[in-house]
Amino acid sequence: MIKITHKNIDQISNLYTSDVLAEIATRINGIRDFLQLLHTTNNIEQRHLGGKIQKYARACKVLVNDGSLKISKTQELLNYITANHAILLANLQIIEHEVRVFDDINLLRQVISSKPHELKRLSSTLERRITIGVDHYLYSYLFDYTGYYNDFINPAFKKLELTVCPYCNRNFITNVGPANDRTIGPTFDHFFDKATYPLLAISFYNLIPSCYICNSNLKGSIPFDIDTHLHPYINEMGDDAVFDFDLKIARNSKTDEIAFAPKLEVKIQESNANYQRLLGKANEINTGSIKVFKLKEIYATHSDTVKDVYDKFDKNNKYYSKSIIDLIKAVGADEAEFYRFYFNNYYKTEDFNKRPLAKLSSDIYKKMKAISKQ
Repeated sequence: MIKITHKNIDQISNLYTSDVLAEIATRINGIRDFLQLLHTTNNIEQRHLGGKIQKYARACKVLVNDGSLKISKTQELLNYITANHAILLANLQIIEHEVRVFDDINLLRQVISSKPHELKRLSSTLERRITIGVDHYLYSYLFDYTGYYNDFINPAFKKLELTVCPYCNRNFITNVGPANDRTIGPTFDHFFDKATYPLLAISFYNLIPSCYICNSNLKGSIPFDIDTHLHPYINEMGDDAVFDFDLKIARNSKTDEIAFAPKLEVKIQESNANYQRLLGKANEINTGSIKVFKLKEIYATHSDTVKDVYDKFDKNNKYYSKSIIDLIKAVGADEAEFYRFYFNNYYKTEDFNKRPLAKLSSDIYKKMKAISKQ
């Protein structure tokens, strides 16, 4: 579990928020225009609908709370309005009230852009102001994850230059192809699940670019909270949980081979606030990020990576480790530069999101470095 970082993350978030707010405003104005039409026009004709078929059809869906309604032609819309005029008028004042709630642009901006610690409170604040349930089509239309994905969500997160899943630091999530092609690229996990918190469906810091395995196969609908699980925008395993290994002798008829057994060890006490985020409660399988994402089990399969670092460092030869240090000095490189060249990965925590297994390699390297000094 690594942290999502970028030097321009605030700028990326702010630009995303402005773009999304503009789209929400466009959708609200479309609804408001249709409400005004119903208010002021007794006999609606085709001339009133010309060029506005799409936004008025969506407004109809909102008024009758039916997202599956399919209207694509002017005459179809006119027929629907005529046949359901009484129902549309009956819901008019209710939707007018809800639309006025979203005139509070400052509250909307906070819901879209606030950091994880504030999101649940803001969602509750918005829910208290509305009079219809959050399962109403109005809210799935305004906070439209699927509809906003191609034009807003995926382009914004491309700017984060995140190459590897932050939950597992194991699988690539690099975008390939056009924005509307989801075949290869990240899935977006809603840290606060979309079913429980639909008003956070497009909030920047609630969208975690991640691999399909972590998002769908492992996390799924498990409820997450910042007190019970690591949030990639504010938490990481860091030194609280580090990779280590055991050496075992695998005996066969011809030779004895050293087997490397990777393991993930939590170094902090249960009294530490981060302990529960890492391991959760003893008898609960869905608490703690290490358990949910099966990091101990997954990383136990990467003995080859541990062996590579071990062999390159050669813990039994202090002269070899000294030669590494001498070579660093000779080429004028710092340790991180040399590490990337020699161990084919990234050494600094802020770079772990660029290559799979970066934390594993770095932790094993640090262990070998410590051994060489003994």
